Amino acid sequence: MKRQFAFLGGEKNVLNSARLRKMLSSSSTSEAGNLNSYPIGWLSRSRGRSLLERVSVRRSLLPQADQKNAISFSSTGNYDEETDIYEIHRYVLEQFQNQAKEVPRLTKEINELKAKLESGQLRVVDVKLIQSMIDKLQKEIQTRISEEKRKEYLERVSPILEEWDLLREKEGPYFKFGEEKKFSPAKLTLIRSFIQVATEYSPLDLTLKPIQASGVCPYCRKPFENEDGKIVCYECGFYQDSLTYEAEFSDLPRINGSSNNNYVNRETFLKALCCYQGKQKVDFPAELWVKFDDYCAFNHIQKSGLNYERTRPIFKSIGYSGFFDDINLFLFMHPEIRKKLPDIGEYESLIIQDYDQFTQKYAEIKGDERDSALNAWYLLYILCRRRGIPCNRCDLKMPDTPAIRISNDNIARKVFEALGWTFEDTI
Repeated sequence: MKRQFAFLGGEKNVLNSARLRKMLSSSSTSEAGNLNSYPIGWLSRSRGRSLLERVSVRRSLLPQADQKNAISFSSTGNYDEETDIYEIHRYVLEQFQNQAKEVPRLTKEINELKAKLESGQLRVVDVKLIQSMIDKLQKEIQTRISEEKRKEYLERVSPILEEWDLLREKEGPYFKFGEEKKFSPAKLTLIRSFIQVATEYSPLDLTLKPIQASGVCPYCRKPFENEDGKIVCYECGFYQDSLTYEAEFSDLPRINGSSNNNYVNRETFLKALCCYQGKQKVDFPAELWVKFDDYCAFNHIQKSGLNYERTRPIFKSIGYSGFFDDINLFLFMHPEIRKKLPDIGEYESLIIQDYDQFTQKYAEIKGDERDSALNAWYLLYILCRRRGIPCNRCDLKMPDTPAIRISNDNIARKVFEALGWTFEDTI
């Protein structure tokens, strides 16, 4: 094909602008689509490349419309200072758009539950349970069709996005070749703050990416100060209790200096916090591995899809109920599974602080409703949700019976309200 070029003031081989538009129409962009905005001289051959070649190169560098809207991050995994919060923002907005699509399914569930109520062959406790489930589903439908949550989310993240834009503007769009990239603690703080808010409105399971260096703050990379078992970063204010997980849990009462049931409950909670993350020391019997593999093979169970919730019945069936607390660690150690362990180490001090406040208020208002403390794993779950801390219920030793969970929710809701916290039902 003979190439034609437009020359300023020339008469030969002038490329008609309409024809040029036609040639570019198959992949036009806002930069190249409106040719009238460019002087004729721009159409001439420059530096050995034709107009079409230069437009093609330019388009290869610019993000296309579908690429701008694409969500390239995973809602599960790690985040660091390179994470783009606008990717997360678009993901959350997409979740709001998809919520209405679930309304027909939820309505169908309500109708099925109502049909059970009309059968008239239920116990009083079952009627209460079903009615509670119906109320919860109706509340969920109202939440999905309402714009209040979306507006609330936008109000909360707007200040963070504004700070992010200012920070990126100062940072500039380019990075000089050969220049060492500097770590930005302010950037990471904004990302972390945004994720904490976004997690309350969408299914996110993002944790801070571990750093190679030890003894430094994960947020500002400055050396830690260890003061009487407290890890402190004076640069950014990071604070964390240094828990020694090698200590025997039976020794915690002496460490806590307590002699009543409170220390037993706290001991159980700290153990749950430890076991959830697989930080305990356990010697699994060799027979356990063999029986587990044989059971999975006999029942055609895909090991790669196992979590705590699905593994617990297997342990019960093969006679190892005594290792329920250690299932997360077992799944991590199994050579064919290698399930990633939950990591909420950076939030432990906040969780323990909330636990102490909760148990103090719980003792004041529980009355005769319950004679014992709530399930430690259940407590860990609701306290994590309160803070927007990533915590998957499928990885926790939660109560099996719905009636117990409803009872737990009822008393926990009262405690949360007394503390001025927002409670989310677990069932």
